[in-house]
Amino acid sequence: MSEDQGLPIAHAAEDQLPDTMAGLQPARVTAKLVPVFTPEDLTRLEQAWAGRSFAQRRDTAIIAAFTAAGIRLSELAGLRCSDVDLWQREITVRGKGGKDRIVKIGHQAARTLDRYLRARSRHAHAAARADPARLAGRHDTTEATRWASRSMDRPFTILGLTSWS
Repeated sequence: MSEDQGLPIAHAAEDQLPDTMAGLQPARVTAKLVPVFTPEDLTRLEQAWAGRSFAQRRDTAIIAAFTAAGIRLSELAGLRCSDVDLWQREITVRGKGGKDRIVKIGHQAARTLDRYLRARSRHAHAAARADPARLAGRHDTTEATRWASRSMDRPFTILGLTSWS
């Protein structure tokens, strides 16, 4: 025994200590890999949604925010117009547990979001039928998540890509 500040400290040989790992099971690793889109896939998706109609600008803004910021679908569905700072090219995202974080977006994504937000401000039904504060225009995040999920399936089907979900 040795003393440290007047207290006796016992030193045990390593083989005398109890095995703290005994009874633990190794973590299960799934063989399923998370799908990752190639730059060509993303280009094809952007081309499938390109256009000047309100719906095309909305869908293009969704894919731009989704891919540029790397956010979850539920986070995307919960975005409000006030969460987008085009000048700083940042989006404030509410993640799991209601924790906010700021994600940066590129110039092209900011431009796409700007086009959509300007079109949305002029659209007759965007403010009348939906929550004007929500970026996707849906009343609650559950409804918006379902809507975004269905919206994102369309181009994948058109392009013959495996579904994103």
